[in-house]
Amino acid sequence: MTDSLTLDLRLLNRNKTHRAKLELEHEDIAEITRVLGTEEIRKLRFDYALSAAPKGWDLNGTIGATVVQACVITGAPVTARIDETFLLKYRRMEDVTASEAEMPEDTDIEPLAEDIDLRQVISEQIALLLPDFPRSADAEFDGVQVGPPGQKAMTDEDAKPLAGLAALRAKMTDNSE
Repeated sequence: MTDSLTLDLRLLNRNKTHRAKLELEHEDIAEITRVLGTEEIRKLRFDYALSAAPKGWDLNGTIGATVVQACVITGAPVTARIDETFLLKYRRMEDVTASEAEMPEDTDIEPLAEDIDLRQVISEQIALLLPDFPRSADAEFDGVQVGPPGQKAMTDEDAKPLAGLAALRAKMTDNSE
């Protein structure tokens, strides 16, 4: 894996914007693929502009990738295309105890460290943009039937115990007339 994917913020000039268009090496793409649990990543493109901000840095990025995942039903390959821009704000966090910590309103704020691992940034952005449950075009879900071995499987109707009350009420109404 290449060291050029780690930005040491201590070495960067805060008076200029740092820009790059990254061409990732095969081993970096393979590592991101492994981390995400996808089958393949093709055509991965990542551009960024890193600029100083009060109490930290802003990372404006553009990511483009073709990602192949397994269909959750059939296991067949499903291809997804990602083309997105994003902004991450790296900020110094005040020293607070865990009980005082609150979720910041701005979800794009990251804690400021000495460096930024662009491999991690790329992995996280792809993970946020991928379909949670990829399905191939011909995949059909027939439902789930569960039960102990040797016994009749539980159906969707069995899982609705209150549905029988309507039939019971109708029967009772018919008997009272």
